[in-house]
Amino acid sequence: MGSAIMFGIRKQIQAMYGMAELKKKKHELKAKKMKLENREIELRNKIAAIDKKNQEKRQIDEGRRSAELKFLQDQEAHFIQMLGALQEGPSTKS
Repeated sequence: MGSAIMFGIRKQIQAMYGMAELKKKKHELKAKKMKLENREIELRNKIAAIDKKNQEKRQIDEGRRSAELKFLQDQEAHFIQMLGALQEGPSTKS
């Protein structure tokens, strides 16, 4: 019966050692989880900043395109008016 007690004590010591290892591993995993969560937040903020920058750039580009289109439409109207005046020719001026 003495060997059974020794076996039980040995198993209890092994279990206690295993618990310490598990607690250590648990703390390591919690720290790793916290680092990963912080990294996720950083990356989400970076994505949001990039999206905002791209949206602002897109709006600026759209404004430029609209201004250029309006300019070209005005030029077209001016050229059509000039062409019409040239086609009427000098006969109306005489």
